[in-house]
Amino acid sequence: MAVQGPLDTTADVNETDQVNYLQNILDTSPQTPERVSALQAFVDAHEKFMRFIPRYGIDIKETLVNHLMKIVYTLDETNDKELSLVFASLKTLSRETRKSDPIFTKTFYRHCMKWSGLDIANPKFVPIIMKEAAKCVVMIHMNGSEMDCMQFFMDMDGVTSVLNLFKDTSAYDDEVLFAHARLLCLVSFPKQEEVYQASVKKLQELGCLQIIGVYFEKLVKEFPAKRPKALFEVLRIVFNLTVSLGALAKGEKESYEKVVPNFESLIKSSLQVLYATEKHVEVLQYKEQVVNCFLNIPTKFITIILQPKGISQSEKTLGALMELLEITLERIPNECPIQLLMLLCCIAHNFVPAQRYFLEKMFPHRDLGVELELEVGKPAVETAQKDYPCMGNKLIPFLMSLKEADKYFANELMFQICGENDKVFIKLVGFGPAAGQLAMRNMFGMGKYLDGGN
Repeated sequence: MAVQGPLDTTADVNETDQVNYLQNILDTSPQTPERVSALQAFVDAHEKFMRFIPRYGIDIKETLVNHLMKIVYTLDETNDKELSLVFASLKTLSRETRKSDPIFTKTFYRHCMKWSGLDIANPKFVPIIMKEAAKCVVMIHMNGSEMDCMQFFMDMDGVTSVLNLFKDTSAYDDEVLFAHARLLCLVSFPKQEEVYQASVKKLQELGCLQIIGVYFEKLVKEFPAKRPKALFEVLRIVFNLTVSLGALAKGEKESYEKVVPNFESLIKSSLQVLYATEKHVEVLQYKEQVVNCFLNIPTKFITIILQPKGISQSEKTLGALMELLEITLERIPNECPIQLLMLLCCIAHNFVPAQRYFLEKMFPHRDLGVELELEVGKPAVETAQKDYPCMGNKLIPFLMSLKEADKYFANELMFQICGENDKVFIKLVGFGPAAGQLAMRNMFGMGKYLDGGN
């Protein structure tokens, strides 16, 4: 097949012609303008491409992978632009595992680690190549043999290498750091397999949370004006390495101060994310991840997010959490924000002033003291109270949800903000929605329904 002429990559060209042209141009000498241009066009056109074979066919996929694999070992830093594009192309093709076997090998994994700067025996620090090679490592972990990848990573002492990289983040741009933070997130995942446990243990021994904490402080200084992708990965790493401590823990709780010696710094940085006033969806996702991290704080220490050293602003934190609840209920009205409710329950239980604050924010139209004193119960009044557009009324339907977790935490939060007073609770939500919680706590004689199995 004859080599086609260079394609106008700015025009709406036929994608199959583009791929055919790339396959043919790869046979030419490296670093030619045509070859680099063809690779760039392929990467740009397929950046978010997930399924290659249905579009182009299995033979084209296999041939293209083999072409790229043949040249990826021949290029070096003198071909930095081209080598980065080859890694980027292979990353795209590896999203679909069929006919990607040469990518999921130990040989290629080691090659990617080397060019990611993570082969402790022979690292290569060329930023333009590092970011794409690291993304290849991430893709291999995600789509390849999980246990094999983790073992390769540990055998190459990848933990030490990736943490060394984060000790001096000024040398790299956001894209490089994002790719390596994503990898660090994957290898810090709290799984039960021995190789994962070994990885987490070594990350803790080498001070991962302290190293990442310094980078975290740097990232939040310009947040939310700048929203680097690495920030979300950093929050996930903090979550992974503290999940054994808090509400989601299955075993004995370790000392929080021992595992997280820089907890004050981490909480301060997390609160800066939580306090952001911008309501962009991406900002909300960062805040939701902060909530997940706070859930890993042991219950008896939860008040440290309200008055950490140097910040005496409990109302500011409570207000930010209420704002997040309001926005979440508006954005996804039929989905119960369980993690946020868990955190609010924990705070209300351990910080009594929060109970009244939450009650007033969630039901701004209600004065339960007056209602109880006057025994307000007229249908017109009750209807007006139920129809009022507030956070509390939006949560009441979850008290009767068929999903146990939704029902439990919605009930628990409502009961907590009522000071665990059954009469106030019934007045607030009505006897029907309150029945489940009353039965569970054996109040108003409702425990008999639990005994009867109803």
